[in-house]
Amino acid sequence: MITTAAQVATGKPFKDAQYDLDAGLAHLAKLKQNGAVVYTGAPQAIQMLQSGQVPVVPFYGCFINPVIASGANIAPVVDLKEGMHGEIVGLNMPLNARNVELAQKYVDMSLSKDFQTKIDKVLGARCGHKDVEPSAETLKLIGSLDKTFYADWAFLAKERPKIAEKWNDIFG
Repeated sequence: MITTAAQVATGKPFKDAQYDLDAGLAHLAKLKQNGAVVYTGAPQAIQMLQSGQVPVVPFYGCFINPVIASGANIAPVVDLKEGMHGEIVGLNMPLNARNVELAQKYVDMSLSKDFQTKIDKVLGARCGHKDVEPSAETLKLIGSLDKTFYADWAFLAKERPKIAEKWNDIFG
């Protein structure tokens, strides 16, 4: 959300705007002052989308596609001029947990091309692994791949403490 806000605020292409986190956060703060609603999880976001409280929900294909398949009046793809982001799924491991080696193996397996290809076929969502070719069904839901951008997650991970602190200042 912050990288997209940076893209809108700066007018830069995504590949450049994603590094301007301060502009993205400032734009989100401005949106909040104008009454923008921020949701904290997929179930809440999907409910807000279905009720019309919010007009768009990013990054929740794996949650919304079953709702669309059941007949909900929701469009799966919006061809944004700014492009679309590759879908991500967060995996977290507590420090000093028992069996951390097994957790690391699970993370490695989850991020592998083979596993992510299987996820595509089940969830119909844009995959976080750049080398996965989406299935025909997924392409119906997500649209053209030529407008898909993948964030520099190494940069964002390094900046996470700063992002979290400023996010909490704005929305906390």
